[in-house]
Amino acid sequence: GTTAGAVAAHPEVHELDIVEIAPSVLAERRAFRAVNEAVDAPPSGAAVRFHLADGRRFLEAHRGAWDAITLEPLLP
Repeated sequence: GTTAGAVAAHPEVHELDIVEIAPSVLAERRAFRAVNEAVDAPPSGAAVRFHLADGRRFLEAHRGAWDAITLEPLLP
């Protein structure tokens, strides 16, 4: 979504892991390029990796180090 697109747009970001639990969201991301800032091919040139998984379980399974972890806030 929009949060990942905003992060990917920054030139300081070189790698971005996007974890999404809903297959339909990943499948339709290109239809929303106007609002997600083309997160699948960001102008910053960041390497973007998409993962279809539950975010908490992804973090548990991938004990890597990230500089920041954010989430797309749910709409009320």
